[in-house]
Amino acid sequence: MSKSKHRKAQFVPEIKRLMQKAEAKVEHKIWDQDPLKQYVRKFGWLTIIQDYYQRRSVEGVADPLKILTLPGENATDIGLFWLEGIIVRNSNGILNVAICDDSSAETVVSNLAKLGNLLAYSDKRLDEALQEETIINQFPFDVINMDLTTPLIPAKVHFNEEAIKRIFRLQRGQSFLLLLTTKPDTNQITTTNLLNVLTHNLQNEPRFLDAYRNRYGGTSPDLCKRNLVDFVQVVYPKILARYARYFGYKTREHFIAHYSGGGRRNTMICHSFEFEPLARKENKLKYEPRIPRILENEISDRVYGEFSTAHQRIAIDAYVEFIEYLPTHQSISVDEILQGDESLNSHLQDDAVQLIKWWDNVGN
Repeated sequence: MSKSKHRKAQFVPEIKRLMQKAEAKVEHKIWDQDPLKQYVRKFGWLTIIQDYYQRRSVEGVADPLKILTLPGENATDIGLFWLEGIIVRNSNGILNVAICDDSSAETVVSNLAKLGNLLAYSDKRLDEALQEETIINQFPFDVINMDLTTPLIPAKVHFNEEAIKRIFRLQRGQSFLLLLTTKPDTNQITTTNLLNVLTHNLQNEPRFLDAYRNRYGGTSPDLCKRNLVDFVQVVYPKILARYARYFGYKTREHFIAHYSGGGRRNTMICHSFEFEPLARKENKLKYEPRIPRILENEISDRVYGEFSTAHQRIAIDAYVEFIEYLPTHQSISVDEILQGDESLNSHLQDDAVQLIKWWDNVGN
């Protein structure tokens, strides 16, 4: 290879990264004013968070929820949560939210300055941000909004999966909501890998096999794979539940939906999960970290290694119960709902538009 070609090759990864950031920025702008995404914000995020906060309050925890999000330039989710009283500021003017955004972090911080400072922010990709002390020091969070424009598990670089692993470790056994928006990956390598996950469960979990047979009329993994969205919305939660089991959590799914945006290229899938720590003696304690502090060199093994045998069995039982449920869940088609309800569609469109540059109207 000539020196010229070698120099050009060195720039290829950076060029690809910049292109991905630019594409993500455009995609965020497309969805900002879309009633389909606003439906998810309202019913898949806000309603779930409000219910979680109420249950948490009943069990004796009155502190504001701490939130980590990937906001996009317009920070629409932060705007909605601010207007609904989910995001507040403390006596020092600090908002109870931290952000990771590798294309718009500085812009968001500047736009929200009139409201107050953030807990922390990073201009890195989420998996990289989760290795920065400023973000790590804010863990655990009560709500993590993992609003992605990429597949959860792409074919080659599994940076989103790495982020998931670190989130579970850094949460240190505390209860939390994970709001996941992502997309299926049509790459054959990814499809094969996910199919292997499904096949493993069909071969090794009799209760999952029975539930699968009842749903699809047979036991072949291909029955589920015929519908890519359906396939991914069974396998992705299964993968998350497996991490949850490892770290001693019970997984609950409060919301499952998909939307295509009227023929847009990419269908998006949405899940709202609650991860509840098991074997806590008092309900109130589940909203606190089980381990006060984890040193970085212990983070891989310490949480799981401290579980008793009985605790591990409870976690396994909870995992089996959850994956047995997966073939029975039904994903909401947001497109169909809004196509059949013009009033709701119009209302959500208005709400979304009002959230554009929402910070300019705060206090007016």
